[in-house]
Amino acid sequence: MRGLTLEGSGWDDSKQELVVGEQVKTAVAEARFCWVQRSQEEDDTAPAGAAAGNSQQGEASSPPPSIATPLYLNDGRAVLLATVDLRHVRSQPAHLFYQREAALVAWSG
Repeated sequence: MRGLTLEGSGWDDSKQELVVGEQVKTAVAEARFCWVQRSQEEDDTAPAGAAAGNSQQGEASSPPPSIATPLYLNDGRAVLLATVDLRHVRSQPAHLFYQREAALVAWSG
């Protein structure tokens, strides 16, 4: 998918993860999505942002922390198309991205 805009966060291309910085909007050159069907059990046991990296134990072997990032149709943010799990920098807690209202926007005009 091409032409997306990332709002409220920056993106580190080399590490493929969200970063909190001075960026308000970042153009996304190309995005590839993989649709995954989750069972009800997974949804009940793994709330959005559960992998926030707050655990100190086993951090090196744990999966990278991620947040549930909304993908909106346009910059009005009235129509939610999907929610995308995006990795973020381990040293930056998930709540920073939620406070900044990090989101992907499919069309800005």
